[in-house]
Amino acid sequence: MTCGFPVDKNNYLSGHIHTAQSNEAAAVVVENGVSRLADSAISHRHRYCYNSRDAAIPGSSIPPARRDMSTSTVTKCEDRGQWQRMTEEMLTVCNEAARRAKLILNPTASRYDKPLSESYIKERLEYDKALRGYIVRSKDRDDLQGFLTSCNFMVFRDTFRWDTEAPQAGITPFDRREHEVDDGSITEGLARATTSGNVDDGLVFHRVAEISLLGGLGCGGTLLKKILIDLNESKEYDYVVLQSTKMAIAFYENHNFVRVGAVARFEDNPDCPEVSYRHWGDIVEGRAVEASYMMALRLPNAKVENFTASPSKMRRRQSMPVRYR
Repeated sequence: MTCGFPVDKNNYLSGHIHTAQSNEAAAVVVENGVSRLADSAISHRHRYCYNSRDAAIPGSSIPPARRDMSTSTVTKCEDRGQWQRMTEEMLTVCNEAARRAKLILNPTASRYDKPLSESYIKERLEYDKALRGYIVRSKDRDDLQGFLTSCNFMVFRDTFRWDTEAPQAGITPFDRREHEVDDGSITEGLARATTSGNVDDGLVFHRVAEISLLGGLGCGGTLLKKILIDLNESKEYDYVVLQSTKMAIAFYENHNFVRVGAVARFEDNPDCPEVSYRHWGDIVEGRAVEASYMMALRLPNAKVENFTASPSKMRRRQSMPVRYR
């Protein structure tokens, strides 16, 4: 599962046997102010059957992490240099996760789309503020099996604003019918966040974290839960946002993220009309051809004054168990 700047690069697949498996895993719940993993959330992981004919494909022999992580090591990392030295490995994991997922959906597929570009990964690792995350490696061969980075959410547009209801945000009736879309309450809280910095170095949104990079072979859900617990217990953040690729929307919805709208003025010119926001579309080499699919959730330890729920959201929350929504 990945989040980030999509690229349209087709790559050849090798058609061998792959199976998909959905497992019951732990959700994040809060009891007496303490975050823990519950017994009833959903996690998705792929089980890949390696074939020697795949040997020429980078990453094809990497074993997926087990659900209990017994054959993997999970390491916390805040060293920017270490992250930057892993760029090639991270790209391999992203591409291999996309290849396996494509073959699971269509065993006869001959091509797949790379989910992230190398330039996007490099730029995020260079510019992200408060960079932190987790690294998963296999115990036997030290293969990179997964990674996740989080940071302070920031934009490079003075005219950026959160607005789920704006037509320019690009959220269609189909999106509202088929996917989880914010009713406005999360967007309202995000819109009240204060900022610091400038458009050259990045406008940082206070108390808003971002999942900037996530890739995994069987461990994406585990990494996401771990970072959500960390961010919640730090009490430094009220919200977590991310940019999802199309293939990862359902994954993030299973972890209670919902779509939120964002817009900005064309070319950041106050005299131009608003258009759909493209996250990191200017600073990263290449061109974003679609509006970014932004998603968000509110952390359980969010400050009350930073959140005002609409009546519909309050009714929905009262009918749901206590967990990340």
